[in-house]
Amino acid sequence: MNNLKLFFSITLASCLLGHSANGQNPTNQSIRAQSQVKISIDPFSIRSIQGTSRLNREAYFGICDPGTEFKKRCLKPTRYQWLIENNGITFGRTLQVVNGLDEYQKAIRQDPSRPEFVDKAFLIKKVKSKSSSADFKRDMNNRLDIAAHGFRNAFPEFMGIYQTDAARKDKYAQRLPKNIEAAAELSALALNHRFTDFDRPKYYEPINEPHWSYFKSKHLANWHLATMNTVHRDVPGVLVGGPCLAVPIWEKNLKPFIDNTQCKLDFYSFHIYDFLREKDGNFGGVIQSGLPLESLLDQIQNYTVNSYGKEVDIVVSEHGGYGANELVQKLAIDAQFKETGFEWEMKKRSIDDFNMVSSAIANTLVFMDHPHTVLKAVPFILLESMNWDPKYYATLYTPRNFTDKTDWLPGKKILFYRLFRDLRGNRIASSCPDPDIQTRAFVDGDTAFVILNNLSDANKFVSINLPRPIEMQVRRLGRNADFTPYLAEAKRPVGGKTAENDLDKNASYDFRFKGRETILIKSTYAKAIEPRQQIGEIPCYANRLDVNLDQGRKRAFTVEIPGKGKLEYASLRIGVNRAPEFDKEISVTVNGKPYEVPLEKCANRLTDKAYKSCKIIPLDPAGLKTRNVIYVSFPDGKPGSISNVVIRAGFSYPKD
Repeated sequence: MNNLKLFFSITLASCLLGHSANGQNPTNQSIRAQSQVKISIDPFSIRSIQGTSRLNREAYFGICDPGTEFKKRCLKPTRYQWLIENNGITFGRTLQVVNGLDEYQKAIRQDPSRPEFVDKAFLIKKVKSKSSSADFKRDMNNRLDIAAHGFRNAFPEFMGIYQTDAARKDKYAQRLPKNIEAAAELSALALNHRFTDFDRPKYYEPINEPHWSYFKSKHLANWHLATMNTVHRDVPGVLVGGPCLAVPIWEKNLKPFIDNTQCKLDFYSFHIYDFLREKDGNFGGVIQSGLPLESLLDQIQNYTVNSYGKEVDIVVSEHGGYGANELVQKLAIDAQFKETGFEWEMKKRSIDDFNMVSSAIANTLVFMDHPHTVLKAVPFILLESMNWDPKYYATLYTPRNFTDKTDWLPGKKILFYRLFRDLRGNRIASSCPDPDIQTRAFVDGDTAFVILNNLSDANKFVSINLPRPIEMQVRRLGRNADFTPYLAEAKRPVGGKTAENDLDKNASYDFRFKGRETILIKSTYAKAIEPRQQIGEIPCYANRLDVNLDQGRKRAFTVEIPGKGKLEYASLRIGVNRAPEFDKEISVTVNGKPYEVPLEKCANRLTDKAYKSCKIIPLDPAGLKTRNVIYVSFPDGKPGSISNVVIRAGFSYPKD
């Protein structure tokens, strides 16, 4: 960043030598032997993305729970307090909208005077909303920000049945309501009368993970549009979107749905999971977290801006990672855990817990860099599942021996919330040329947070140069040699003397950064870190996307950057799709200048059925113009496609 004094300088390098995080420095010789990469973080420059700088904890750190009666369901007040107060957990998702009206409250019957429509008066008389305690309302303080999606087959059959042959023949047969106006009215009635103004969902998805065959017709889209219009009329404040995809596949389901709804929904939604399987003794499979997710989010906006003239809001009501159960079992046996019986089962579950947490971290850090479009993102983590499946994989707590519902044992998924429990503040300017390292940084008063997440299995060496704090706390979340997770927390000696009012004197701190490890560095200073300028970052989208490249051909993309002030930095983001056996390299020129494109070491994790990634390339601001021409090609001459091209441009202006 030109004209900015960088007060944090982080050096990253691939490293198997280095040292542990005990403060000892490696030798100068070992450092010189390493290929060093610098990450720069400026705590005095507030970074806003499309006008958003403040971290919204309610958007990212929810549990899959609506919150209503949560304190009661925790069984112990101390458990509730620990989760909410000590771990900063908020609430994210509910399933109980239409389905519960019939199953639990017997409030749905057909109106004799309006065939296919619900009897409104009968429903209103029968339905009851759940109450929320005064202390829960106080604790949430208007922060209850819930996404709700409906069960499959939740709407009564008297509304008629719309069904494709494929959906009817599926193992889990799925139907949609045929009378979409009647279904839309029922959704509005449920949202209006099953909830209070305090706990009513903010985001509503009419159906959870609809069958793939429904995207070939407009019925699904028309139902969503009708629901949105009715809910807007009858329940102001609730946003309606969809299609709540199980797996977002751009050409097959997400793009057709956007087009069929004419890009008119309040938001568009999907779930993101890493679907894991064994690969060379490690966890591979279909990896969608991290760089593939960056590409998907860019692709959505690149398309809607080009086709409809606007960015669209996104809700992700589930995300995480799971699978490879046979490998989990094998690893647990090979590890020869000392534990037996139920304790052995819980330790085995912790291997799967790490996979969920690691995927959720990678996703969350992506969402944090799209705050202007991602309204809500909920990790698929539940409080408990004791009444319907005590062994369910996605819970925080498990009953002892899987039977004693009064004795709850915590699993390791809580580590996701423990890691981020006090993260808050305003986003600050940062840059990182290493695509394997997700880097996010925030300042809150006298505290600076730096989060680093290693997407690859390769070790890194980290040297941090920053103003010497009064206190430094370091959290590390990773996996042991036996694949079980750890969260290590320790105060790091800061060394020397700290001047009470001096933030300009820097010191250097070294760390070994393990593969798939996340590090959160929390530095506290004697006084508040006052911003000196604002950086306004805007995404600028190319004139085309989904472009096929073959026979060594290069294709041109044009990106216009509006004049917003002084351009301090810029990065180029290119979505790449190729067969897994082809090279992962691409060639790029911007306005005639060739750029080296770093190859991510995590690429080997992204090659299950296809190689999908996002190339993130720092650009020289001096070489950019209002209209920029980017040429992209594959050096090996083999086919592939470019899903999107985006320039993130950061403009500086004085702090108000």
